[in-house]
Amino acid sequence: MVDLVFSYIVKAILIIASCFLYVFLVSTILPALFLTSKRKNEESKDRGIKKYVFDQGRAIVYTPEPNTQKYISQYILSENNGERFLKCKFDNRVVTANYEVTVFNSSDKVIDVINVYDTPDCKETARAVPLPLSAAYVNISVNEVNQQKTTTQKNESVSFASYVLYIILTFAATVAISLLINAAAIHIADLCLSFTERMGNPGILFPIISALIISAFYTAITIKKHRNSD
Repeated sequence: MVDLVFSYIVKAILIIASCFLYVFLVSTILPALFLTSKRKNEESKDRGIKKYVFDQGRAIVYTPEPNTQKYISQYILSENNGERFLKCKFDNRVVTANYEVTVFNSSDKVIDVINVYDTPDCKETARAVPLPLSAAYVNISVNEVNQQKTTTQKNESVSFASYVLYIILTFAATVAISLLINAAAIHIADLCLSFTERMGNPGILFPIISALIISAFYTAITIKKHRNSD
């Protein structure tokens, strides 16, 4: 009797743990793997035009690629007393700006993504943006100027294949947890009410259809949320 009770407790714990694992999988792991925009390290079109060396550090002046140059005429990457900064010079028509800075290290890997809102002063100079110490170069994407969205395209994308894989894996995970819960419910009903003897085996059609509806609804909302946040 004790062994039987213990086995039921273990099964209940495994079912609860499986439910938590399912929620974590579809809400965190799968979106991170398949819905997170991939920033491609394409050859930079920004050009370094001047280099300065001073006692406390050094600085390089860049001209950004043409789309960004409509709003940011130049930017400086500087190192001063062991700290690194980005400072942009805006076109004189820019009053407010929202831009995203993708930071790369010397191995061409993304190490940070910084979103900046700024109001350039009368000299069109923005505030200094602190960068990670391992920053080697940056890509700048201007999102909004004077509270109007720009046409500058971010160097990122989520492929159609990633969406398809996310939907398929979410459906598969939902089917698995639905079948597990269905089997547990039938088992409990049999113990308490002899459900299968009285009503027959209900089969697995209902949990599969339920999983399809739930996963379709959930993936649609999640994909829409991620696309709106890009």
